Amino acid sequence: QPFASLVTPACAGDLSVRGDAARFDGVYRTVRCAAAPRFGDGQPTGSVTVASDVTDRRRLEEDRTDLLVDASEDNARLAALLDLAARLAAVDDPSEVAAVVLRQAVGELGAATGSLCLLDDDGDHLEVSAHVGYPGALTARWGRFPLDAPTPAGDAVRRQAAVYISTTAELHRRYPMFDGTALVGDQSLAVLPLAAGNTGALGAMVIGFAHPRRFPRAEQKMLEALASQAAVALARTRSRAALEDAQAQLAFLADASAALSGSLDLDGTLATVADLAVPRVADRCGIFLVFDGRVELRLWVPDEPGLDRAALERYPITLSDPGGVGAAIRTGGSVFAPHLDDVALANGALSADHHDFFRQVGFGAAVIVALRARGRVIGALVLTNRAGHRMTGRDRALAEELAARAAVAIDNATLFQTQAAIARRLQASLLPPALPAIDGLDLAARYSPAGRVGVGGDFYDCIETGDDRWLVVVGDVKG
Repeated sequence: QPFASLVTPACAGDLSVRGDAARFDGVYRTVRCAAAPRFGDGQPTGSVTVASDVTDRRRLEEDRTDLLVDASEDNARLAALLDLAARLAAVDDPSEVAAVVLRQAVGELGAATGSLCLLDDDGDHLEVSAHVGYPGALTARWGRFPLDAPTPAGDAVRRQAAVYISTTAELHRRYPMFDGTALVGDQSLAVLPLAAGNTGALGAMVIGFAHPRRFPRAEQKMLEALASQAAVALARTRSRAALEDAQAQLAFLADASAALSGSLDLDGTLATVADLAVPRVADRCGIFLVFDGRVELRLWVPDEPGLDRAALERYPITLSDPGGVGAAIRTGGSVFAPHLDDVALANGALSADHHDFFRQVGFGAAVIVALRARGRVIGALVLTNRAGHRMTGRDRALAEELAARAAVAIDNATLFQTQAAIARRLQASLLPPALPAIDGLDLAARYSPAGRVGVGGDFYDCIETGDDRWLVVVGDVKG
């Protein structure tokens, strides 16, 4: 049709067009046509047309355009990664690393949500350490989940390979546990393992998009580079945090040893243990001691509404209990519950009433450590957190170290208390109950032994030997 116009009187000049045309063999090629009109007696009589196959030229032009676009996008990605590296270099805290990475990932990619799921100290659970765009209900349900559960994050960590999901249908097909479960409305997901060197995966980075999305290789490379930088920064800051935490723990234990060695009073020693434990190690501290085969609650701090000694003593501890304090004392080991939910509380309760008591008070985690001194178990140290407060493996290790020091101090104080009671009875048997009244004399006595237990075998007395005759005796017993 464009060339037909050349032979109309309205045509004033040459015409050049480009378009796709079918070749004789049916293959479409890109053709550039140039036409010039011909005239006779001042009237248009036809046209001369030349057609050139410019398919290869067009492809070269398109490739050049694509390369320029790719180069521009690569430069933008490189600039974003360099900017992220500069920001992470200035960060010293793992939580700040998470915040910086998620802001960069969600912002650069136009994502709707993002999270970092990190392995816990035991390495068998993933915990959401930071997130963007997640509602509270989601973090309550999926804030912590087993590593071996069939989830995208679990797969990424176990296999140390990225997981890309383009549609919700694909998500439900590959992970049926999410079918019919409303999460955050993400239509597509990119899940990257956080691996730094040969140390294994630290966790996973999850980026969610509100619409179905394909992940071209260039975008995958961007995501993988971002996850790699996050992993390196996390490993660096966690190593530094772990070193600082270890130094703080050593200082704490040194202070604990000094504080516990300063008294032989049993009640004072128990109070010192509680002062060291709360709130440094846990929210609450209880100490149970064994006397004549009975488990006795000697201390519980702090006092809280509904959680005092009287409330705790309604549910006495016995050495035959299958779990808890009784089991720790009986076995001489420790019981660790880093996270207590209602199911765990129900399993540990002695009755429905006991379960209601646990619910009312609220327990989020607990560690129970046997107090062992001189080859025997003398009781148990109980440290618990309030609801919503988990414990870590480091908390457990610190509790066990504190319990080892506390056990020796408590045993020393108990032994001193026993020796002092025996000494007092011995002293009472050796000494006169009262000094006699003698006309013309005032008598007074002071017993001040040098031994730590407060008495030796030494004695004094004032004995009447006859009329107006008295014998004053001071005895120094040797051996």
